[in-house]
Amino acid sequence: MNAKLLTGCAIAVAAGVLIYTQTETSSASIELAQLDYVPADTPLFYGQLKPFPYSKYFDLLPEQMKGADDLTPLIENLTTNNNKNAQFLASLLTQYQASLSSYDALKAAWGFADDYKGLAYTIGLMPVLRYQLDDETALFNTINNSADKAGINFTTKTIEGVDYTTYPLVFEDDITINLIVSVKDKWATITFDTKLNTSDDLRLALAIDKPSKSLTQTNKLNNYIAKYSFDGHSVAYIDHVEIANAITAKTPSRLGDMLDELLQQLGNPQAFDIARTPQCQNDITNLVSYWPASVTGSTYIQVTNSDAHFKADAILQSTATDIIKTLKSVRGFVPEHTTQLDGQMLSFAYGADISKIPPLINILSSAFKKAEFECAPLVDLQQQTQDTNLAALSMMTAMANGIQGVSVSVQDLVLEADANQQPQLKAFDALITLSATDPDNLLFTAKGFLPALADIEIPENGDAVSINTAIPYPLPAGLDIKLAKKGKHLVLFTGEKSATIANTLSEQALEKNGFLNTAVDLNSLMTPVINVFKMTGQVLPEQLDQLKNQTMSVYFATDIKDEGIVVNSEIKITKE
Repeated sequence: MNAKLLTGCAIAVAAGVLIYTQTETSSASIELAQLDYVPADTPLFYGQLKPFPYSKYFDLLPEQMKGADDLTPLIENLTTNNNKNAQFLASLLTQYQASLSSYDALKAAWGFADDYKGLAYTIGLMPVLRYQLDDETALFNTINNSADKAGINFTTKTIEGVDYTTYPLVFEDDITINLIVSVKDKWATITFDTKLNTSDDLRLALAIDKPSKSLTQTNKLNNYIAKYSFDGHSVAYIDHVEIANAITAKTPSRLGDMLDELLQQLGNPQAFDIARTPQCQNDITNLVSYWPASVTGSTYIQVTNSDAHFKADAILQSTATDIIKTLKSVRGFVPEHTTQLDGQMLSFAYGADISKIPPLINILSSAFKKAEFECAPLVDLQQQTQDTNLAALSMMTAMANGIQGVSVSVQDLVLEADANQQPQLKAFDALITLSATDPDNLLFTAKGFLPALADIEIPENGDAVSINTAIPYPLPAGLDIKLAKKGKHLVLFTGEKSATIANTLSEQALEKNGFLNTAVDLNSLMTPVINVFKMTGQVLPEQLDQLKNQTMSVYFATDIKDEGIVVNSEIKITKE
């Protein structure tokens, strides 16, 4: 997998919901008139509702994260194609790639304002991208230049004083998709005009007309902000109810009409008929109502000339209180040192009450089996699950009863070359924890599987003992692996930093405080990996080379809360 894609996905979680504050507090009120043009029933929405300083942010990014050479293979492939559409796209991508050299170049190519505001949503299936513009001439010069090179004849039209330029992309069977670009009141609009949408849809997309009911009138964004403690600078959502409604056609919607038109054009107009019986309309609507939306929003950012710090939350929204209560019962313990970015190279914590997993699956399975469905596909699926036997799972988890969580963290790793230029461990600082209601019983069980541990006694006062003699293979010089019982936590560790962390566990009560935490510092993690290649004289693979200067730390925490399944994310970027 492309390494830049990995880092890009990580940062997208926060960067897609970015905010910018000059002070420690910020208003959560929404004051963006452009929201009046967003239909209330849009199934997808993203809004950068208050200014974000992309000029500062772009300058902080390492060159590898700007993706200045990512598109070269795709561009080369497109340029060998004589198709006008391919040539048009190749030219656009070439200009985009060149614009990533600096923020000034990016602004000169696409006309961005220094403080970015933008919206992305759909009118049915019609995608709409709108953003605040500083220089409309720059935007049109870039697109027109690509159209000229590809031989695409574009035209400018006007609707009630609003100019828009049409770039026709012609495909097989004379299917034409028109790329539409327009600027009104310093806001650029980019959309696609097809046979699926009407002229009324185009007027809405160009912000000429307002929808009969706008997103502003629903108060949906303000409700999300208040309910999930977002700061109001950036919000995004996927409305599962609107999507399900379009598929089942329970009530008329623009998305449903366009889906019908698309199926008609594809020659399969009955594709959704099975979901549009009255029985399925009711059953699917009821199911989706328990998981109505996926919502994400910004909660904090600090951007300076030397670093940036982002926080954002994503919620799989749920009203299924009984299911959420059952899911919460499986939550376990995650140690404090895994709940934040705290200088670690990497850490992973999985908090789970193992004894509750079989009952959870039984409860969920039983609830599904007993549900009174009338929708044929759901009834068929229900029948297929009737013979599911969970006995094997219960037997497997019985041995681990009492376990509440496990974690691994690496604070430091240093390698050096030996006389043969082979990497050898010079320093290692790491810690593994196993938290349980009865750690003594777990230790007793472990001794049964590892006889070498039988003669090792773990002091009740929390003191650590070396277990080097119980490890059946040679250890590097100076590496002392210790085991200790700290309250309800068995701790295996080596190194001074991990010893300090281990000592804090005695004071940490065994409570259900989390589910899944992950933290990675890319720069410190890549250092020993790169050193291995240098010592052995091997060429560093491109994927790793792209990561070597990533001065970024990433933290994700997934938990089950009353409002649904929640992912908290945090990203720190430091200028090289």
